[in-house]
Amino acid sequence: RSSKAIREALIHFGKALAIDPDWVPALVGYASVLVIEVGGDWVAPDQRPSRLQEAQTAVERALRLQPASYRAHQLR
Repeated sequence: RSSKAIREALIHFGKALAIDPDWVPALVGYASVLVIEVGGDWVAPDQRPSRLQEAQTAVERALRLQPASYRAHQLR
């Protein structure tokens, strides 16, 4: 994992969600990368709360769309 790979993953998941905002795997993947980004100290401390809130929002949306998504539950 590198900061470049994290940025690229966020871009790709963002593109996928632009095409289909209800695609649960993309929502969960996007949230996962945000959490990794924060946990890996690749985000400035003042940006961490908003990144984690964004991840939580994606996870909650995924669970509304697919309540049995174990990956979404893992991130919750």
